[in-house]
Amino acid sequence: MAEISPGLFTSLCVGIKGKDFIIVGASKRSLYGPIIISERAALIRIFGDKVIVAFSGHIPDVQYMFRELSWFFQRERLNRERELSIEEVAKYTGLILFSFRLFPNIAYGIIGGVDLDGRTRLYDLDPFGSILEENYVAAGISAEVAYGLLESSYREDMSLPEAKDLIVRTISSVARRNVLVGRFAEIAYIKARDGGSGKETVKLY
Repeated sequence: MAEISPGLFTSLCVGIKGKDFIIVGASKRSLYGPIIISERAALIRIFGDKVIVAFSGHIPDVQYMFRELSWFFQRERLNRERELSIEEVAKYTGLILFSFRLFPNIAYGIIGGVDLDGRTRLYDLDPFGSILEENYVAAGISAEVAYGLLESSYREDMSLPEAKDLIVRTISSVARRNVLVGRFAEIAYIKARDGGSGKETVKLY
């Protein structure tokens, strides 16, 4: 994935795929260069109880991507008269990012959810539109540190509480070493079996 100056980043996002769930966490401190804009930024959206989208990056670009995806969901549901697959959402998002490749949107994306066949899918996207399907993803501030923590603790048979604990521990560990992450994180999840979803805010340390 491409590298861009951390001075343009806001948030650290982490996602984990389980056998019957997707869970994503994002720090809530919003930055514009060296200035703290907010400690309560919302950088995760759940669309239709089936898709979770999270972005880290430059605040105007992140907001633009959320607006585009909101319009995409509304339009395509009416056009297709069915739910969208996770791959379709990821490819459309990648297409938007790729279309601005000469003047890229500074937005690193995590897209996951329960697909039409009931399987869970998790995708990693960079500002130039590259798409990778992964079991776990970290994007944004100090993502390389977060990856080290995820790699050492991730298991394919993790339960939802175990995955939530790993995400909170990962973001907390990075926050203790990088003041740009902040002290609060938002956690969102989608479950495949009962179709449930939810969000909560946690204090990191």
